Amino acid sequence: MIKGIVIVNNSGKPRLVKFYQNVFGEDRQQSVIRRVFQQVSTRPDSFCNYLEGSVPEWGENIKLIYRHYAMDISFGSCASYFG
Repeated sequence: MIKGIVIVNNSGKPRLVKFYQNVFGEDRQQSVIRRVFQQVSTRPDSFCNYLEGSVPEWGENIKLIYRHYAMDISFGSCASYFG
């Protein structure tokens, strides 16, 4: 199940945000974006494009799937591959 799709620039500024699992309140949404960006942005380009992450609003063992482009980083989160 896809929990959200976020596109941010290299500074962490959100460009497009869509949550498919409810995250109530702007502060909590900002927290999700910040946590995921911190986990994804520190990874070298030579690593694969997914990682097991942790976002308290979405639960434990979340798979973060991301793609790093020249100007933006886009990522989504899913609970499992088979939904």
